[in-house]
Amino acid sequence: MSGFLDLRVVGVRDLTEHVRLFELVSADPARALPPFTAGAHVIVTLPSGLERQYSLCNDPVDAGRYVIAVKREDAGRGGSREMHRALAEGTLVRIRAPANQFPLDDGASEALLLAGGIGITPILSMRRVLARLGRPYRLIYLVRNRGEAAFVDELAPDLSSGTAQLHVDDEAGGFFPVADVLAAVKDGAHVYCCGPTPLMREVERAGGCAGIPPGALHFEWFTNAEQPTAQDRPFQVTLAQSGLSFEVPVGRSILDVVLEAGIDADYSCGEGTCGTCVVRLLEGEADHRDTVLTAGERETHVAICRSRARGAGLTIDL
Repeated sequence: MSGFLDLRVVGVRDLTEHVRLFELVSADPARALPPFTAGAHVIVTLPSGLERQYSLCNDPVDAGRYVIAVKREDAGRGGSREMHRALAEGTLVRIRAPANQFPLDDGASEALLLAGGIGITPILSMRRVLARLGRPYRLIYLVRNRGEAAFVDELAPDLSSGTAQLHVDDEAGGFFPVADVLAAVKDGAHVYCCGPTPLMREVERAGGCAGIPPGALHFEWFTNAEQPTAQDRPFQVTLAQSGLSFEVPVGRSILDVVLEAGIDADYSCGEGTCGTCVVRLLEGEADHRDTVLTAGERETHVAICRSRARGAGLTIDL
């Protein structure tokens, strides 16, 4: 299966009551793992068949292993609970090769890293790269209570020097003043944020108010907050490679329709957050409902698991 890797779990460690770290290496010692860049994620296929996306938190120069940290969400959809229950040292697991919709910008003069809760995972990889290269950065780690703060031991030198700041809502008596920090961002600096949707939305809003260019604001979303609307209408999707055309009804996605027709299409999360289902957009105007494509990419591509058409239809390269 192209793009898939068979790995073995060689290390499991609890970082907090709910966050568990997993160290993965190639199941075949003769097969090297593909390289990755800071901000990358892998998609894990669980024993039940569920697929879940997790950010890599180790340094990309740390060849030979992938490290992920998973927060158990007892009220979630079951993936994190299965990760905690089913993956132990020695377990074999299949993943999709690393992909990155949240890369570091090599030309930025400085980086502001904002992590909320388990959103520290891709941010930690970025911090490792920036520290190794001697590049200027500031890291702000936001948690509701101190028991949620993973990796604090590793961040201790940065916390002591002031390069990193840990904000604990319960101890500070409220939320961190994100707008104040973004208002002070210097020209040429880039902002990277991963965490709960309310934090991401506030960074989007405050960053815009502060005049930070959209291209300097980078996000890695856990979930897609975009929902169906009362204005949704059926539309036609034409598949350029076969010439076939299908109606996409309200409440169904392009992906649903093409899979039901027996047409092979790559996908994973189904939420527009991983980028696996993105295809080229050849004709029509898309109503984009993903969180991975940039403004420029949306002119030529579409995530078929969530996005719809603004007009009568779309033609896609499938």
